[in-house]
Amino acid sequence: VPYAGVAPTTGGAASSSASFAGDGSPDGPLQLSSCAWLQAIGTNLAAHYLVVQDIDCTGVDFLPMGELFAGFTGTLDGDDYSIINLTINQPGENFAGLFKEVSPGGIVENLVLQNASVTSAGMVGIIAGYNRGVIENVTVSGTVTATGINVGGIVGMNLMGVIRKSFSAVTVNGGGSVGGIVGNNSSGTLEDCFATGNVTATTNWVGGLAGLSGDTITNCYATGNISGTSEVGGLVGITNGAFSVINNSYATGIITGTTNVGGIVGWEMSGDTTNVYWYNRAGDSASDCIGSPSSSCTSAPGLSSFYNPLYNVYDTTAPMWDFTTVWLSNNPTTFPTLR
Repeated sequence: VPYAGVAPTTGGAASSSASFAGDGSPDGPLQLSSCAWLQAIGTNLAAHYLVVQDIDCTGVDFLPMGELFAGFTGTLDGDDYSIINLTINQPGENFAGLFKEVSPGGIVENLVLQNASVTSAGMVGIIAGYNRGVIENVTVSGTVTATGINVGGIVGMNLMGVIRKSFSAVTVNGGGSVGGIVGNNSSGTLEDCFATGNVTATTNWVGGLAGLSGDTITNCYATGNISGTSEVGGLVGITNGAFSVINNSYATGIITGTTNVGGIVGWEMSGDTTNVYWYNRAGDSASDCIGSPSSSCTSAPGLSSFYNPLYNVYDTTAPMWDFTTVWLSNNPTTFPTLR
């Protein structure tokens, strides 16, 4: 059942928990050691929190914290600990995840969510339904399921938010605007991220990273299989916006769709792609890097092609791929991975 006991507040520790400490300030974050204390973040969304051990939420009916436009504005530092078996089951509600919204000023960092299961109508991700803050160095695994739109492995919608150095191994199923990391990246940034889970939409706008993107994606990759009806892309289903940019990224999953299917982007309404690579596998519905308007990028059925300078995959146009501080080349074993 949801936590209903004494909740942590700034100004002192709850006497009912011997392991609880901190005052909620940046220098004295409230320390989280149980799923009950994790749920109690919802009573003080502006405080600073630190996870001090792995937290098992098995059997807990967890409730998303905060509200739309009144979300989490504090900091949650996982200190690289894991939250295990988080379960949120709200099939009739929108805005679901650990938080309904991470608001401007809110930071979620250094956190692992392992084997999470989140079910919602739409606007859903394991970390947040809606992100306007910063999510950094976060790893999530499990499943996200929805019948509606804006469905992602990490967040449902990224509006002026930042997702950086984060990884999603989530099986994502939604109606439309579905992505391995974010369902709708309308005006946000994805940087140094990757997704490995399979992504499925019952309708359109589906991609390995994002269903829709109107802003920046750089140094990212997706390896899961992608399936939908139209606007289906290895990285992004549809790009739309003057600031839509995809740089130094690649996709290797099998892509299945019927209309506007691309190895990187299903439908590029506007924007630009630079130094991207698509591993054109047998069975792909895509025939070009960009489904519509048809446009080719480097696509070759083999690992060696990526590292063959004749293919000019990653070393031709600024901004260059950074194999010193961002990428590990892994030549000739595997495709590049992020450091």
